[in-house]
Amino acid sequence: MPTSLQWETNNNTSVSIPKKIKALPAPVRALLVAANPIDQTEVVKTLKSTPNLTLDSHPINQLNTEILRAAKLLILIVPSDQKQAVTLIQSFSGKCANMLVLGKEISAELMRTAMQCGANDFIALDAPTEELSNAIYTIASALAEELKLAPTIAVVNAKGGAGASFISTAIADCLCMRDGGTPVALIDGDHLHGNQMLLLNKQPQYYFQDALSHVEQLEDSAITGFMSQIDNIHLLPTLPFSQLDSDHFQFNNLPNLLFKIRAHYPSVTVDLSQGPDHWSVPILTDAQFILLVIQDSVACIRDAAAAVRYFTMQLGISKDRIHLIFNRFDKSRAQISVEDVIDTIGIRSVFTVRNDFKRASCCADEGKRLSSFAPKEAITKDIHAICDALLPDENAPNQQGLWAKLWRK
Repeated sequence: MPTSLQWETNNNTSVSIPKKIKALPAPVRALLVAANPIDQTEVVKTLKSTPNLTLDSHPINQLNTEILRAAKLLILIVPSDQKQAVTLIQSFSGKCANMLVLGKEISAELMRTAMQCGANDFIALDAPTEELSNAIYTIASALAEELKLAPTIAVVNAKGGAGASFISTAIADCLCMRDGGTPVALIDGDHLHGNQMLLLNKQPQYYFQDALSHVEQLEDSAITGFMSQIDNIHLLPTLPFSQLDSDHFQFNNLPNLLFKIRAHYPSVTVDLSQGPDHWSVPILTDAQFILLVIQDSVACIRDAAAAVRYFTMQLGISKDRIHLIFNRFDKSRAQISVEDVIDTIGIRSVFTVRNDFKRASCCADEGKRLSSFAPKEAITKDIHAICDALLPDENAPNQQGLWAKLWRK
């Protein structure tokens, strides 16, 4: 069973989190070729545990066009002899879409040859392991951009009960209705309570762990079959209390599953109402938007500040990807103002969702959707404002000003 992360509680305490290898945003099949097989030992050790990276290795004399064509990345380890290294680099010019050259000796001629032959980078074999990992991550990011993967919105409670599950459902509901009923993905990351299937009043056939265990066999069309379809919200639910079974999940398959879901749907919303955990780190580090849900409570604001410190300092997430959702906001009665939140937490992007207990309860207790029974209410408009700010509606008509309306023919 994965243990919960211990967040900072004040400025004088910190957490010690072991460094995790960052999951690649898209699967990459890499081919490792070494002039001297002994040189590849440390490289294999560095890369073999990288999520979403498949590493193959073949002797040079066994390579053929088919093997090279199957790889998205060629990692070429050249010999110390400069002439032999130049010849080897030139022999692989144009054979693979991406190439990283590694060597013990780096000279201006070798680097020039590598760049002329289309190499993405030349890295010293004794360089820090992060240098090679970052170079591969950059290539994977470029591949992901070419595929136009859907944006991921991770919705996280700063403190239990702040409303992340409700916000997640409402955002998915808003996005699919706004975009003409296009199906969107909603992933339930609460492996303790599994709230989403209750919020959407749906009894699933398959669960999160089923998709994880079959991810290698999942083709594009099969993704839909594992989702519980509630009209145009396609939910990947979790079985309540499933996290108590330590053998239930194959979380090493999570990056690949996320990639396949992002490739199939126009948007992916992830409910992390239980807060971050070891298994969800790949989701947080790869998410385009992290929505940290807070409410009018000093304790909640304190925990939110600790979460932001953890996200930025331990996970390396930039602040411009983090947005605050001030849930159940009532300006006339609030103890804490939006300005106080900005000053305390240090995040300038703050959205408010007005306090509407009656309609929020209908969603939670009866499985209703805001878009169907409260389309014109303030709480629904607040959710729309969040969606439009994060993911502008490309089909929305241009807003015309007063003068344009007066002079319109």
